[in-house]
Amino acid sequence: MSIKTGTIYLEPSPFIPPFDAVEDLGSDVRGFNNIFGRNDAQSIVHGDQAVRGALTLLQLATPAAPTVTPITTGATTVGYRVTATVAGLETAASAETQIANSHATLNNTITWVSIPGATGYKVYRSTGGATQGLVGTITNGNTLTFTDTNIVAGAAHPTTNNTGHAALITVALTGGAGSYITLPVLTTAQRDALTAAIGYTIYNSTTGQIENYNGSAWVATGKVYGDATFATLTNYNAHVVDIDAHMVDLFQTMRTGVYLHPTTHSSLWTETAALVADRIVAFPIVVVRNITVDRIAIHVSVAGAAGKVARLGIYNNGTNLYPGTLLLDAGTVAVDSTGIKEITISQALTKGIYFIVGASDGTPTVYTHGPSWTPLGVSATGLGNSADQWYKDAVGAGAFAASFVAGALINTGWNPSVLLRLLSLD
Repeated sequence: MSIKTGTIYLEPSPFIPPFDAVEDLGSDVRGFNNIFGRNDAQSIVHGDQAVRGALTLLQLATPAAPTVTPITTGATTVGYRVTATVAGLETAASAETQIANSHATLNNTITWVSIPGATGYKVYRSTGGATQGLVGTITNGNTLTFTDTNIVAGAAHPTTNNTGHAALITVALTGGAGSYITLPVLTTAQRDALTAAIGYTIYNSTTGQIENYNGSAWVATGKVYGDATFATLTNYNAHVVDIDAHMVDLFQTMRTGVYLHPTTHSSLWTETAALVADRIVAFPIVVVRNITVDRIAIHVSVAGAAGKVARLGIYNNGTNLYPGTLLLDAGTVAVDSTGIKEITISQALTKGIYFIVGASDGTPTVYTHGPSWTPLGVSATGLGNSADQWYKDAVGAGAFAASFVAGALINTGWNPSVLLRLLSLD
């Protein structure tokens, strides 16, 4: 036997015949529970091929007798029954609720109790003991009331519940644009009213997530959280603590109150180099976590001429690791004497790459660092040399431009160092 409801074909196991294309999988699927629930029968193929697996349909409970509130009363006996519907299928009708009501002024309100898993309801009426007839069809499972305004009755009420067919356990669906499966939509209260078995799967409209019954409890399946919500979850925080207890990221392990190495280096402060007059230099610093820095400095080993200065600052990363827009112009330090020349700043840096820059109107000699690795790679003209920094001559030591000067060249070897001091790990 083959039954087609809406847009899904069902076949009795174990026979699996060829399946025609199925289109527009819609709300008719909502009554299906335990979709792809049996591993021994499960087979899922993506793309344009069929998706096959086990399927158990949800057996809806027959509604209890409804409550009827008349507008006026009279001598005529009027009775009402309610059925629950899902996926084009329908339960048996409830017990009848009868009231005395004048047929000429018939205007009755019928209410009933929600049935878990139902996506709609139907209301049937009898008058004067005559056979019940359909007077109302409700297509929203959350609507639990109907007003009969002397509607012409239709088909008789059903006497059997056909919403569950456990023998029909194989389903085939085609993929492609417009295809989807809608799970049974239940509130938490409706879910808890189920007599659940292992593998039952629903969409919980109270929590906004897909849930699966594991034999003892309903558990969330594939819940996606935003960053802010995810970070507050108890399980997430517990796992972070557990991970931190078993591993250390050395690159994120930094001591505050000291100057940072800009890159992985082979040595520091063992060589010196001239900060050439009117030349701007920019070398990358890799910031592996959010931090705040409170100093920017150079260390002068041989003083420049009297009155000469060096300007220090930070540029954002631009295109292809070329300095981009100006982040900080920290101002100038005097370079006409030796020692550490630092400027107090307060600059937050988020994780990423930045360029620390310096320029002088004199030619002081400053300590350098020799990188063993930089994100700039190696020199195109000498593969044994690390590409340490960008430089551009004839720039001067005036205020830094909003965007880094164009036409800079790669510098290699020992180059002047401008360093940042770490205030805090943010």
